[in-house]
Amino acid sequence: SALFIDADNNRTRYVYVYSRNEAGEWLLQQKLSTVDGESFNSAISMYGDTAMVGGLKAGSGIVFVYNKDDSGFWSLTEKLIASDNGYGGFGYSISLQENRALIGAYGADDEGKHIGQAYIFERDEDGLWVEQQILTATTPQFYDQFATKVSLSGDTVLISAAGDTTNGNWAGAAYVFQYHQNVDPFW
Repeated sequence: SALFIDADNNRTRYVYVYSRNEAGEWLLQQKLSTVDGESFNSAISMYGDTAMVGGLKAGSGIVFVYNKDDSGFWSLTEKLIASDNGYGGFGYSISLQENRALIGAYGADDEGKHIGQAYIFERDEDGLWVEQQILTATTPQFYDQFATKVSLSGDTVLISAAGDTTNGNWAGAAYVFQYHQNVDPFW
């Protein structure tokens, strides 16, 4: 499957699900939508039979979790909200791998200064996604926009800070975090 986000003439955003047939052609399989008061943004990540799509609900960030059943039909199974309510772009960037997700909120902070943070979620034994930890820059600064882009690979995450000025005005930075199973905090 392949997922694609687009908007119609009324600016309603949809996720289009495509599947490749035996001839190698990509065919529209399904069109996903949200309910009133919710909308998709441009972040999307898929791993196996799970997809996460960033969105908005009443001004807060939200991540929609979809799972594909045996017949190939995608259904909404969960909506993730950050423990701090998801203000500041929660779901603006997403990276999903196996039973772990890294979700960025580039504008998150208490003062509206776009410091940013990223959230680690893990799928539990019941199949539900649970927030595990919040990651921040080592020396957060106003307008760093930490977590503008995120990438997850095994036990390593890479997080951008597009507005970081440590090496010059808007030079940007990348942060690498490594998972340590027996050390708290784990990242």
